[in-house]
Amino acid sequence: MFRNAENYRFFIQNFENYLKEVLDIYSYCLLPSHFHYIVRVKQLADMIDFLKSLSKTGADINTDLINIFRAFFTGYTMAFNKYHHRQGSLFNHKFRRVLIDDIETLKDRIFYVHSNPVHHSLTKEFRDYKWSSYPIIVSGEPTIIKREEVLGIFGGKDQFIKYHDTHTAVIARPE
Repeated sequence: MFRNAENYRFFIQNFENYLKEVLDIYSYCLLPSHFHYIVRVKQLADMIDFLKSLSKTGADINTDLINIFRAFFTGYTMAFNKYHHRQGSLFNHKFRRVLIDDIETLKDRIFYVHSNPVHHSLTKEFRDYKWSSYPIIVSGEPTIIKREEVLGIFGGKDQFIKYHDTHTAVIARPE
């Protein structure tokens, strides 16, 4: 899915461009063969004007969201194929959605997403992994990520860092 830095940047930029009107982004991590995003679908009232601009009624929000994701995936695949002089599909599996319905699970999933580069032996230190939201969340850089909400879930920036530090020992690291 990602062969070079330009692919990663393009994916992140287009994810935000296509989906910022319908999703709140809490964390992400892009790996060479797959990606993880933790998002929340916005309230219909917050996206109704956007859906109308796409000639969508909002009557079936699930269909509207699926079509927006489909457009994003199709657009990325077409650009990737053109850039790398290839043909065919890029996304072999349907994307998976998992409901997170409590704060502890949300905290655990955010950590899981951030620690994924270590789990897949891409780095020994997830905090420095360039294609993850962790460095952005702890920085002051402008971002579309719901940084203040994420930090609030953990009780602040110090607690966010501490949670990641204390859970790092459980990451499966290859010897």
